[in-house]
Amino acid sequence: MKPSLPHDDELETASILYKLYNLSIDLRRIQSDTTFCDPDRNGEIVYFVDTNVVVDFVSPYAKVHSPGFTRHQDDPQMNQILTMLSAEYLFSEDLPGKKNGKLYVTPLHREEIANVFRKTHRDCIKKLVSIGRRAELMQKQLEIVSIMQLEKVNLQMREKLDEEQFLQLARCLSQDDRLEPLDQMNRIFSNELLASPSRRFGTPSPEDNDIFKAWTGEFSRILSSPIRDKSSTANDAESLAYMQWIADHVLAENERLAFITTDRLLVDRYRHWFYSSHENNSIKP
Repeated sequence: MKPSLPHDDELETASILYKLYNLSIDLRRIQSDTTFCDPDRNGEIVYFVDTNVVVDFVSPYAKVHSPGFTRHQDDPQMNQILTMLSAEYLFSEDLPGKKNGKLYVTPLHREEIANVFRKTHRDCIKKLVSIGRRAELMQKQLEIVSIMQLEKVNLQMREKLDEEQFLQLARCLSQDDRLEPLDQMNRIFSNELLASPSRRFGTPSPEDNDIFKAWTGEFSRILSSPIRDKSSTANDAESLAYMQWIADHVLAENERLAFITTDRLLVDRYRHWFYSSHENNSIKP
């Protein structure tokens, strides 16, 4: 006799219980971090961020957002607001235990971010060229009108047309979602919001290579999935191994490492592995 499939209400109940379970873990982690950052303990939390967090900070008004920042599938505007507020908070000074104002990114994630910035820059240049062509076209139209109605067009009319041209360009610039990211990119670079961890923590020594490779292989195994890009999985696995090495061999007793990502699959896979393994010294999810 074949087992019966669960009903919709049972699936919904299971989904709610799973979310409550994850919420309880998150609340315990928040409580632990709050206690750790108590002034008497002088605890510092070293924050690493994933590429997707930086992307959402740079382009909060994009049509597609990381699922970790969004909760309203049928309300795109609300998703934009949630993405913007969440990303701004993560890059602020308000994170508990954050002391030097820096967020760290691993070398591989830094390269991913650089590729995103290069593409964003190219898109902005293309848009500026497009706007420039529109400006030239409007200027030509303006000249044609002036020539055809030379006797009728006075100085006041000419100024009005120039003003309309300016307003059209300003409107185009203010509403464009590919130019606004330049502002965010400038904030990151001018304020040095993203730091290189190797300057503070160094890199694994030759003696640590075997440990580092073992961690990389283990994280590759738990993150491997048909729906994940292989290069992203490899980058995430090696980045996690590097952070694990820092947590094991570099951090002081009053320091703790936190990795922020909006990759739900990564979080779920890591959390399941952590609570089902005996690696109690691993970074807690």
